[in-house]
Amino acid sequence: GWWIGCGGSFHALMAAAVFMTLGLGVDDAFVIVDAVDDAADAAARRREDLARRSRDDDAYGDDAVSDIIGAGLGRAGAQILLTSVTDAAAFGACALTTSIPALRSFCGVAALCVAVDFVFQVTLFVALLALLSETTAAPPERRSGAEKRFAKALTSRPGRAASLAAAVVLLALGVAGAPRLETEYEAAWLAPDGSDAREAYAVEEAYFSRANSWAVAAYSREGPTAETYAEYESGAAACDGLPFFLSAKAWTADFDAFRGNRTYDGALADWRVARAGTEIVSFAAFDASGAVVATKLPMSWAKTGSKAKQIERLDACESKLEKHRGFGFFVSRSPVLEALALTLPQSLRSVAIVALVVFCCGVCLLGRISAALLLLGVILYVDVVLLGGLYWFGEYCNMITMVVLTLAVGLGVDSSAHVAHAYLHDGSAEAALGRVLSPIAKGGLSTLLAVAPMAFSQSYLIRLFAMMTAMIVALGLFVGVAAVPALLAVADDVSLRRNRRDLANRLPPRPPPPPGPHDPQL
Repeated sequence: GWWIGCGGSFHALMAAAVFMTLGLGVDDAFVIVDAVDDAADAAARRREDLARRSRDDDAYGDDAVSDIIGAGLGRAGAQILLTSVTDAAAFGACALTTSIPALRSFCGVAALCVAVDFVFQVTLFVALLALLSETTAAPPERRSGAEKRFAKALTSRPGRAASLAAAVVLLALGVAGAPRLETEYEAAWLAPDGSDAREAYAVEEAYFSRANSWAVAAYSREGPTAETYAEYESGAAACDGLPFFLSAKAWTADFDAFRGNRTYDGALADWRVARAGTEIVSFAAFDASGAVVATKLPMSWAKTGSKAKQIERLDACESKLEKHRGFGFFVSRSPVLEALALTLPQSLRSVAIVALVVFCCGVCLLGRISAALLLLGVILYVDVVLLGGLYWFGEYCNMITMVVLTLAVGLGVDSSAHVAHAYLHDGSAEAALGRVLSPIAKGGLSTLLAVAPMAFSQSYLIRLFAMMTAMIVALGLFVGVAAVPALLAVADDVSLRRNRRDLANRLPPRPPPPPGPHDPQL
């Protein structure tokens, strides 16, 4: 409502932003509840310890609910602030830097949703949580042994090796598939399955689209004069030598045949009158004085169904026409082809800017350049694997997939951000993973459940969005609970060996043992 009230537009992908916000909101709620439960556990153990020392169970009352909520939010607030700021900044930077309207609108709504969700989480949700807390007593040990065993097994040497090996395999698949990803988009994808629009498109393609040519038009923003007519003809014929060129309806050919030996200006006026009402004269636009101010050059090229090939051919023709800039020659592109041509470079540029923004936010909120570099590496890893995964699943590079690619900056890095934040406070990979594993797993599963209904949509685009979001969440979970803890565990071992070596170098050398009675040196 705020977005539309501020003049924003609504399109189909806006509905996807609602599902995304639902997943992100539940993630933050799990983190807060988990932290509050930990605070309640600590308060219960503290009361038991004090009561045992005083031997009086009634000597110490329960902690206030506000104190426990405050202690939990004091720990969880930093985590959800980190992920919310990085997500909102990432989407906001993408909305401000991209020139693709659909991507700009989606990222703007996503940034607004993340910001509003964070405000509601730390105000309304926390207030409701305090009202619903009837007691602060909790079992002394809430965390299951399975979580601790999983964290210990994963950070052990065999667990590290398995996690890093799986990460390398996924990266290899991503690197192999990303360069092979083709650009493709069809307007029929917007129509629901079984609709009349989809059926009409199928009938048209099967029975009526049998032409072996592709109609393309080139334009000039300025017309020729008597002095520049020869140069104009050269520019109009610039694309004739292209291998896919078939024919052209050049008004100059008919004009030259009509002109004969007459002057350009006199013949042009007579030609305009003689050809009045015919198609050929409509390819030249005239001003009030009868001078040509703009022209159109219809061409026929060899047909190709690949959007990537079409863009490649249009670019080749553009490069030919650029040599005749004096007339402002350009070749027409459909809105779909224009958007497809800009999609990949614009998306990569936006992702690069967003990654830089996330890095800066990580430095400010985590206080460690190394931790921010870790988040930056996670973003690059998730994006590369996701692009490769699109190829292996038979999908294409287009406006929709590149919009969802920006989600990887937010959804793909959240789990790793939680682990990195916990690692800086707990000091070891095993302890950090054991503390945040439960909310991360619950948040990831809840996000998957949030997007699951979209998998049954009649729209191919919505199903594609659901598939890619599931890929991002699953990949983010794997990196956050397996690959990043494995790397941090390796860093722990390296740091431990370095500390031991430094300590050994600082200690004085051990004196030799005193000679014994049987020592041959006596």
